[in-house]
Amino acid sequence: MKMPQGVKQAEIGIWATIAVSALVSLIDKLQGFISEGEFFFALILYSVFCIFPYKIARGSNPARYIFAVLTAFSILGTFAVIAQVSKLDLISTILLLPVQAFIFYRLFHHDATDWFGSAGKSIT
Repeated sequence: MKMPQGVKQAEIGIWATIAVSALVSLIDKLQGFISEGEFFFALILYSVFCIFPYKIARGSNPARYIFAVLTAFSILGTFAVIAQVSKLDLISTILLLPVQAFIFYRLFHHDATDWFGSAGKSIT
């Protein structure tokens, strides 16, 4: 079964959110809001997140769910420590909320759910 267009759109959206987040971390580092260690930790975290669009594009249903849970926790975590994040980080989080909602919608739409179910069965 061919990957649905919605899953491809979600994959592109995930790559875009990772890129924006990494750029915000770089700007925070250059402005001195985060330390070098925090910056490198963020880059490592974003590197790990790069696994998700790769695995999702290959039909990994567990990757879809793990991505959704980790993304939800990261959004909630940002709002939980709102006083400690940079203004740019907060603004980017708020601006990316519709993008994240679109990604979730596309990843859990019925055609995507059908594709993830059939993709897992066809992989040996």
